[in-house]
Amino acid sequence: MHPIIASFGHFTIPSYSLMILLGAFAAWGLSCRKTVTIPHYDTFYSILMAVIGAGIFGKILYFIVDYKTVIALFRTYPLEEALKYSLEGGLVLYGGILGMIVGLKSAAMQNHLDFPILLDSLAPSIAIGIAFGRIGCLLGGCCYGMPYDGPFAIVYPEESLSAPSGIPLFPSPIAESIGAISICVILLLYEKRENRKYSLLFLFLILYAVLRFTLEFFRGDAERGFIGILSTSQFISLAVLLFLSIPGVRKSKLFSNPMRKQCL
Repeated sequence: MHPIIASFGHFTIPSYSLMILLGAFAAWGLSCRKTVTIPHYDTFYSILMAVIGAGIFGKILYFIVDYKTVIALFRTYPLEEALKYSLEGGLVLYGGILGMIVGLKSAAMQNHLDFPILLDSLAPSIAIGIAFGRIGCLLGGCCYGMPYDGPFAIVYPEESLSAPSGIPLFPSPIAESIGAISICVILLLYEKRENRKYSLLFLFLILYAVLRFTLEFFRGDAERGFIGILSTSQFISLAVLLFLSIPGVRKSKLFSNPMRKQCL
């Protein structure tokens, strides 16, 4: 809708970047809730590292999933322009989530924080960050939905990044943003449950995998990659659910409630 929020000469503010920044601040604000025992300055640094990790890993997975487009860019344009266009391309959200976890691990090691507790505390922040990120997708015109002439359909203008203009489309970014907010609320409610069995990260991964697998059926951007009739993200969702169904994984320190021993 509005890929560029503001422009000052040669300096522009992309809407997606602005929403990521707002999402990071919202994530940090959420991490300041009373149930979080980690100091605010540590959570701020941890979220910063998570954003950096998300950008790096999200871009790497984008190169892997959409490698044909990347190769075509380097065959068509000079090296400098090809690098510019490829780096300006999108991110793969599952790669971003992995990058967030790696970034949080780095922050935990540097600041001597308990990693499972840090992940448990910031799982709702990851969900709210995704919600803001998908609004950035909406404004930029990427990650669009399939042709759809029903309620709340979106018609993109010509200046959208990749969405076809003038065609009613399913509001996929809005649906995922609402779904991510709902997941955040569920996590906060589950956090209040006395002597809960699992970590908030465990519940987040399950809920997001189900949400993403479902919404992928309503996406219209073919460049996200397919294996047969399922998209790459749907296969990743299934892999996540299968991995989390393993008894030994569910009982690991990372996915069991790290606060449970403190409640006994």
